[in-house]
Amino acid sequence: MGVNPLGVSASLFGLMRQAGFNSMMITPETASDVMLRSLRKGFTREHVRRTAELARECGIASAWFFMLGGPGETRETVEETVSFVERHLSWGGCVSIFTTGIRLLPGTELARRAVAEGHLAPEQDLAEPAFYLSPEADEEWILARINRAIGRCPAVVHAAEEGGSAYERVVDRALGLLGVAPPYWRFLPLLLRVPPVPLLRRRHRPLEARRPTAR
Repeated sequence: MGVNPLGVSASLFGLMRQAGFNSMMITPETASDVMLRSLRKGFTREHVRRTAELARECGIASAWFFMLGGPGETRETVEETVSFVERHLSWGGCVSIFTTGIRLLPGTELARRAVAEGHLAPEQDLAEPAFYLSPEADEEWILARINRAIGRCPAVVHAAEEGGSAYERVVDRALGLLGVAPPYWRFLPLLLRVPPVPLLRRRHRPLEARRPTAR
């Protein structure tokens, strides 16, 4: 878990394979240089691209996490990230997981920003989930763009989809009974490509805009 694009190399991934890694998680959050700076990630889009290239070459299953809607997010930066996934993470060994909005936590700079921008009441109790979504990005549009990506790359999912599939639960149970080593998400890229799953996901798109608690 926690592979940082700033420190990856072919030799690192080679050693991971030798050590027995069967999967890894990579959390760039975005593939836009503008948003990488905004989120203070400490690396660039080129680091993310290079990590994608090395991950594919080494063949270790990878789960990639992208968080859309942070401060400064626009349709243009969303497009940069989603099109990056379509271009570089469509191979059979990885799954790309999107979230929309950032959970607001008490005392954080982001919570203060949400108050200053008028998206959050100063007295609001953040024990109840509230999310920041850039006023320059429309969640309905973002979800529609993710849905298009799902049509092109079956192994793209939104976090709202996770854990809700009876199909997925049955497969996980079967793998457990067979003694297959977890984590079972590493088989998700394959399972999401098995007919008729891609067709069903295109016809019954589950993504809808969240209530506007942080807008």
